[in-house]
Amino acid sequence: MFAKYSYNAGATMANILLDMSAILTGQTNPNLLSAACNVANTEIFTTYSTSGWTLHDAAASANSIAFTAPNADGFGSKYALFDISSSNFLRLRIVESWNATTHTATNVISLDNTFYDVRLNTATGGIIYLSASARRIVLGSSFASTFGASAGGWAALFERPRTMGFWDTTGNNYPLSICACPNSGLSSNSTGGVFPRVRSRTTNTDATGQQAFVGIIGKQTDTSMTNSSVPIVKIVDENGTPSNVILQFWFQSTPANAGTVTAEVSTLNDCYILQPNYGAYADELLFNGKTYFIITNASASNTNGSLLVPKG
Repeated sequence: MFAKYSYNAGATMANILLDMSAILTGQTNPNLLSAACNVANTEIFTTYSTSGWTLHDAAASANSIAFTAPNADGFGSKYALFDISSSNFLRLRIVESWNATTHTATNVISLDNTFYDVRLNTATGGIIYLSASARRIVLGSSFASTFGASAGGWAALFERPRTMGFWDTTGNNYPLSICACPNSGLSSNSTGGVFPRVRSRTTNTDATGQQAFVGIIGKQTDTSMTNSSVPIVKIVDENGTPSNVILQFWFQSTPANAGTVTAEVSTLNDCYILQPNYGAYADELLFNGKTYFIITNASASNTNGSLLVPKG
């Protein structure tokens, strides 16, 4: 599912939260959203998949709503919240589990700083982009000449495969969510993600919260076939230099924690990294028979490598 949600000048954060909740849980008719929605400029597509997320706790807090989606292997679920605790910011929070009766979480993960939250402007109006499937949630935004978060153009939940080590089994049921933000760019080892809980390689104990930082692996400026990411589309530019345009990406924990690559997550989440200087914010391209939408990093141009999400 892909949505371009346009909100009006003067929209309330409460109505924006309700509209985003409705879209994530399956609403495809903009006419049925709140007065915050600019219906004429809102589009919702389910060309390739539905959202895959269901409402888990409509009263998670005064400023948040909780959702859930099953894991790909059929064991366990993922949990996420949309949070508007900070005015004009939409925060994506990820938890290992959520109790809808007591409205409490186990192992809360989010980059809890407006530096990373998706920026809005209810005074002028703007746009929120949402890409979702049962595997992922990706948020981006724009208004005037402002894009995404201060430090990165998007915030995301990605599902990882269960391949981190001997302990990473369905029986142990470690959470498969990764809370991700591109930080200042998608260069090699940019620390842009956190696990709700992961097994530490060095201590053989669980690492949670800030102890479970991971890095996004891949050096997008490297034109050789030996860079950290796996190139999916490789072209020769006007100077005859080979260049990796579309790349798979994966996450690796810091050495102090799990210390092992989780395997690439692009295939499972149907998202890819676009080489810097190709395309711009909201551009579209055709890849593998699908239309993909470009979400850049905190600017209109693609200077740090952008995220490609399916438009539908």
